[in-house]
Parts: sequence; structure tokens; C-alpha cells
Amino acid sequence: MLVWLPEYSEDDKGGDYLRNEKPNCMPWVVSPSGEARLDEDDPLGSVHALRRPRIAGTLALPLGLRSDDPFGRVWMNPRGRVLACSQAWGRNNKHSEEPAVSGVRLVCSRSLLKSVLTRNNSGLLMLVDLERYEKGYLPHSDSKFTHTIAVIRVTKSLDIKYYRGRINHLYKPRH
Repeated sequence: MLVWLPEYSEDDKGGDYLRNEKPNCMPWVVSPSGEARLDEDDPLGSVHALRRPRIAGTLALPLGLRSDDPFGRVWMNPRGRVLACSQAWGRNNKHSEEPAVSGVRLVCSRSLLKSVLTRNNSGLLMLVDLERYEKGYLPHSDSKFTHTIAVIRVTKSLDIKYYRGRINHLYKPRH
């Protein structure tokens, strides 16, 4: 159930540092973490906006990418053309037992993707990790937690290959 690709995290000063390094892999996304310190009664405040992914400096600098937005939502080339944007959504329902609904994504243009892959003579791996929780009638007795895992590879020529992993794998605690 634990799968990951290398990624950058963000330190307290906004700098990038590499987590879970793997040989021959170059991460290019920073996944910030941290506390939002929001008012718990603010219906519009969400920690998910703070955790919006952004392009790593090691990738942005050589390509001349910049973000004028203090939150790193939009990434532009030196001519001001938007090549990538980072998005987050989420809501907390403090009046319900249901978990928060959230998501983040980094969307880039086809031209940026091709430029990055060609410049680095590499391919892009995307990890798909779908989790599903089915709540049972009795607390913790007949509830189910399943995972579906897959990897998508994009080549320099932007061809796509799908690698199927486990589908609806039932999680069984070892303890």
C-alpha cells in the first residue's frame, strides 16, 4: 500500500529539499507541507491551498520559468507565456464524520513537458494511487480500505505507456 516516487519538499524558509531519493530519477515537483494556522470556523479557509504543488527550482531555473504569484500558482516562460499552473481544492465539514474532500494537481502545457523531457533526455513517470474506503455498519469491523496502483510513462516524443498495478487491493493490517 506504500508506493512513492521521489519528490521535493519545502523547508521553513521556502527552499526545496529532496525526499526519498532514487537512483536515475529526477523529481521536478515540490510538495509543500505545513500548518495553515487558519481559523477553524472560517468556511473559506483550507490547508489544501497551502499544499499546492509547484515546479522545483532545479527544473525552473534552467528553463527560465518563473512565478510572479507568491503562492506559485502560475508558471511562465521569460516571454510571459503561462506554461504551468498549480491547483488545489478542498473542503472540511466539521459538522460531519465524513473526511475532508481535497485534491491538488500541477498542470503543464504540452510544450513545457516536451521541452523538459528532451532537455533531460528522459521520460516522465506518473504514479496513480487511488484509495477507497467503504464504511461498514459496525465501527471498524466490516469497513474496507482498498488501493489501486498504476504507473503512466510519457516518453520524450510524448508517447504514453500504461503499467497496470494492483487493482482494488484490500488492505489488511498486520497488527
